[in-house]
Amino acid sequence: MSHDEQYNQLLQIIKEGTTRYRTESFLENLRVRVAKYKDTISAARGEYLEIVLEQTFGRLPVADAVQRLEVLARNESVPAKIRVNSWSLLAKLTLRSVALAENMVFRENALTVARDNGLVIEELQILDNWLFASLTTENLADASKRVAKLEQRIQAVHESLQGSPQYQEILGRFLTHKAKLTLRSVPDDHDAEAQKAISESTSLYQNAIELDREIDHRRVNYQVEWAEELVDLGERIDTVDVDVPVRVLEQASYGLDSHHCNLCRGYYYHVKGKLHRLKARRSSIYDLAEEIKQLHLSITNQEMSRDVFCQSGHSYASIAEKALASSQQELLMAELPRRIFLSHSGADKGLVREFKSTLELLKFDPWLDEDAMSAGVNLERGLLQGFKESCAAVFFVTPNFKDEGFLAKEVDYAIAEKHVKGERFGIITLVFPNDDGSSGQVPDLLRRYVWKTPRSKLEALCELIRALPLAVANPVWRQT
Repeated sequence: MSHDEQYNQLLQIIKEGTTRYRTESFLENLRVRVAKYKDTISAARGEYLEIVLEQTFGRLPVADAVQRLEVLARNESVPAKIRVNSWSLLAKLTLRSVALAENMVFRENALTVARDNGLVIEELQILDNWLFASLTTENLADASKRVAKLEQRIQAVHESLQGSPQYQEILGRFLTHKAKLTLRSVPDDHDAEAQKAISESTSLYQNAIELDREIDHRRVNYQVEWAEELVDLGERIDTVDVDVPVRVLEQASYGLDSHHCNLCRGYYYHVKGKLHRLKARRSSIYDLAEEIKQLHLSITNQEMSRDVFCQSGHSYASIAEKALASSQQELLMAELPRRIFLSHSGADKGLVREFKSTLELLKFDPWLDEDAMSAGVNLERGLLQGFKESCAAVFFVTPNFKDEGFLAKEVDYAIAEKHVKGERFGIITLVFPNDDGSSGQVPDLLRRYVWKTPRSKLEALCELIRALPLAVANPVWRQT
């Protein structure tokens, strides 16, 4: 085996080790092999391998890695490929820690060395990594420029290089990056553009997958990444069909059955968790039970993702943990009481029924004693349970409303719930005068909260909705 082949083999083993093994014994074994290569074959290449190994396995701080890489990159006696790799790794490690101009200098230096030494594959890799960095930092304008430059350079590659595995990998990555840019460039709420972008990105991702059909690791990653981009687009545009990423993830799952890679599996669970969270948000408008079900599925998948990445010691563990916390918070909000307790005098039942019907049309869940409590239920316990299930109490104060008996208990219960739930519970008092102008008296305990005397039922409904701790959902098409 030549020195180049040994070098490339060690790099590949390091790359695979970060996703599959990550054990201390595996690291120690690699350290011995790298040290031997450094001492007997090439100090410069061995130094680069050592930096990559220690930094990848989290044993070398970024600042120390940057310092050692700069020494290698600026030493003109070091082989050109190592200098190019050093500049490129410098750019990768400092993407978020240095000024953009400085980061771009690292990339320009890498390009210069690659071009001066005729390193075509390395030049393509630099341009591809630069495009990826622009997408990572959401610099879509720069990403568009990088797409054009890389596409132009790919088309100029001599056919003798086009059959190489390195070229095929770069081409596949370029297609997926271009697809990501296509999806991310869709303006919010532009349905026609979204559908066009989905069609274009589908073609790009399928072409990339076809290039790597025999390489499960990249193929599965492309499919999961494709699903993630579609989910992210669905978060921004409500009309994007969630069945598309469902099918893509299903295809990716087939590769996981025979492809034992922690990174792929953790990434798959992460995106599946995001997909279930998107489904939950889509369901929240019309089906609370389905929303809660989807959030539980999201949490289950995000927990599996976090556990896989934590066991591997991978940096994605923090991303999975953040996604898990988001789903848990949404579940907590979804399970909060949402009913609206309608407190009134029995003589005003007709008036309150009108409000109940209108609130139901708006997809709220009003609590009215005659519907919520079955025959034989203890009235006082039934009322207390009604308040515990509610996020607001609306008091319909007319001349018939008397602060005594069960109405007085309802005032007490409402104030008790306010003390427990705080901003998650609203007390709303609406005063309705009779035709002769006479009004009921607002109970003293309710006067500390805002109360209104609306001029019409429509104004009363507006005041009620405005005061609720619940938000009115965006209009959606009826379920057919």
